[in-house]
Amino acid sequence: MKKILVVIFISIGLLSCSKTENEVLSSDIETFIKANNENDFETLVDYYPEFFFDSISKSEVLVELKKFYSEDTKNKMVLDSDFKIDTIIYKNSRHYARIQSGQTITMDLTEFEDENGMDYAVSMAYNLFVSQYGKDNVTYNKGEWIFHIRSEKPLYGMKNEHDNWKFIESNQDTGKHIPIEIITSQ
Repeated sequence: MKKILVVIFISIGLLSCSKTENEVLSSDIETFIKANNENDFETLVDYYPEFFFDSISKSEVLVELKKFYSEDTKNKMVLDSDFKIDTIIYKNSRHYARIQSGQTITMDLTEFEDENGMDYAVSMAYNLFVSQYGKDNVTYNKGEWIFHIRSEKPLYGMKNEHDNWKFIESNQDTGKHIPIEIITSQ
């Protein structure tokens, strides 16, 4: 009888300590967002999928990220801390997730304000951003030479059995790694 009670207590303890896949995913998303927003590149690249490093090494990515953000501290992309996991599927021994999240992109063009023709170039950029993100999502104050762009795009997660979640946005290069079922699911 004592052995059965011990097994039950151990089982209850293990069950109460284990996280659901949603909880693990949420925790990894929060860490990814924090690393992105705080420029913690070492942590951030741990959340990039392995195929991301097929043509460039992880150490080269780190060097380039640090170089870009050290040279250009005025431009940034901040991910929202509010997100919604709307789909999780399991396919080919892998978990996939679609996460609804937003981001704010800040583009500072003050270095160009004295150059000839920049008013026209900024006007063209504004029109391009409006066509891509919508008028309500693009703000530009001419006196500041700064664009603020609001974007709502899904973030996609993928996870092998014994690894943390990896995150990407879908584009021409990365889309082939995301099952169509996760992209088109409602």
